[in-house]
Amino acid sequence: MMFWIKVAVSAFIIVILSELAKRMPSLSGVIAAMPLTTLLVIIWLKVEKSSSNIIISFSKGVIIGIIPTVIFFILFIILLKKIPFITSLLLSILAWLIVVLIFQKMGIV
Repeated sequence: MMFWIKVAVSAFIIVILSELAKRMPSLSGVIAAMPLTTLLVIIWLKVEKSSSNIIISFSKGVIIGIIPTVIFFILFIILLKKIPFITSLLLSILAWLIVVLIFQKMGIV
């Protein structure tokens, strides 16, 4: 039952943000940049009685993930001005993945 509650709440937030993005793209972008997903995961971990160590480890992973995510968005914005959407998206995802793999190779992740 808890699984379906998590799915419903998470999906609801995503749908609301995507609808808001049609009317107020900048505002929805700022809201989406909030750690909504992170907060949901932390809350679900706590509700499911995960240890503080797991929540701390997850939170550290989020901090490390900020750098590849920033690279993704900067590259996506630059590319989208010059090349088609899907190509921009795929190249940005590839850049994100490369940075994550580099971090993993360095033992950061």
